[in-house]
Amino acid sequence: MPSRFDRRWLSLKRASASILFLAAAGCAEPPTTASVAIPPLPPQQARIWFYREVDTADWNSTTPYVRLNGAIAGVPVQGGAFYRDVPPGHYGITVDGWGKSPTPSREVAIAAGEQIYARIGLGASWNRQGFTITLAPSELGRAAVAHSEFYGGRALTAASAGT
Repeated sequence: MPSRFDRRWLSLKRASASILFLAAAGCAEPPTTASVAIPPLPPQQARIWFYREVDTADWNSTTPYVRLNGAIAGVPVQGGAFYRDVPPGHYGITVDGWGKSPTPSREVAIAAGEQIYARIGLGASWNRQGFTITLAPSELGRAAVAHSEFYGGRALTAASAGT
């Protein structure tokens, strides 16, 4: 019959193994967008992809919010991509500035069934903390997104987007 000490030791070992397993699972990198089954664009919707390429010169590790008409759309992680499905219309895309850096913005008009690709890049602000927004041609944007880590997609409701 195991002693009380043996039972406690066994419980401690099991708990430690569980914690290590969960920690290892949390360190797994997301899959690339090309390896994920992206749902088709819903009828009467448009899709805006956001991506941030890996840039070895980009030492800026900040991950600012990207906003659509003021509503948070997501966080552009370096090497990652995500999308938002939106109703057709006009959208202001902004990336939160850091400190006294300027907040870049880009106005877009998007029609039902259309997909656009917004590249979030490092800007040349005075403190090297700013970002830029560039609308990539579909072929280039699609290829960049396919090789990026996929951080999800969802609809952005009309109420939260202010359209």
